[in-house]
Amino acid sequence: GKAKVGEIVSACISDGMTDREKIIALVNYVYDHCLYAPDWSKNRANTAWGLLVYGEAQCSGYARGMVALFDAVGIESRYVHAAKDDPINPNHQWNLVKLDGKWYHLDVLMGRHLTYDETEYPQIAGNSLTLQ
Repeated sequence: GKAKVGEIVSACISDGMTDREKIIALVNYVYDHCLYAPDWSKNRANTAWGLLVYGEAQCSGYARGMVALFDAVGIESRYVHAAKDDPINPNHQWNLVKLDGKWYHLDVLMGRHLTYDETEYPQIAGNSLTLQ
C-alpha cells in the first residue's frame, strides 16, 4: 500500500503546491482512477487498499484512502463516521481535512453532508470544503 501511495503522490504533487492545490490534486486523482464498488465484499472495498490499489471502494475505503494520501503529503485529516441516528445514511463515512488552520468536511463521494457526532468535532459544524 505504501508504495502505491508514493506513486500517486509523485504523479500528482509537485514542489511549491499550496495545501489547497494538493488536496484538489489528490481528490482529482481519486475521481479519475477509482470507481464506487457495487459490492462491499469485493477487492477490500472498505479499505484504503481497495481504493488505491484496486481502484474500487465504498465510502469507508474512500475515506481511509484519502487519509493515507493526505498523511503522505503532510495534510492533517480524519476519518469520520456518521451519527448512528443519521436520517439519511447512518453507515456513511467521509473525511475532515485541515486547511489554513481550520477543519472542513470533505466527502470525496460528494454525498450531502450528513450528521455526525458533534461532541467529537464541535468546532467544524457546517464547514464543507468546496474545491472549485
